[in-house]
Amino acid sequence: MSALRRVNYFAGRLLSADDFRAEQEYHREKSRLHNRLLHGSGVASGLTVSLAGGSSRPVITVKPGVGIDPAGNELELVLVPDDPPRRRDDSGLALARYVRSGSAWQRDRAFKVGRVRAGR
Repeated sequence: MSALRRVNYFAGRLLSADDFRAEQEYHREKSRLHNRLLHGSGVASGLTVSLAGGSSRPVITVKPGVGIDPAGNELELVLVPDDPPRRRDDSGLALARYVRSGSAWQRDRAFKVGRVRAGR
């Protein structure tokens, strides 16, 4: 775990763009650290996935919600067509898995979504 670094403010200090970027990064990293250590990774609420439409043009819907990836980031959605190779940073959080069965898509019922445990 790297040490967090803050900008040292004092009267008369001339601030640069780098100082403001460093301040933002400090707060982002504090949020990631909080999420990782106190909540873990998984879905906190919502983010339920459904599939509709025909086999040629399926429509995937994800309901609003909050999730945390293993790095402590709050989630932005990305559609990945196949299981991605494992990345070294282990970022990302799978919400659902659908498999093709004949000409139709079906939800993989064996796949379990990770959940954030409240009150850890």
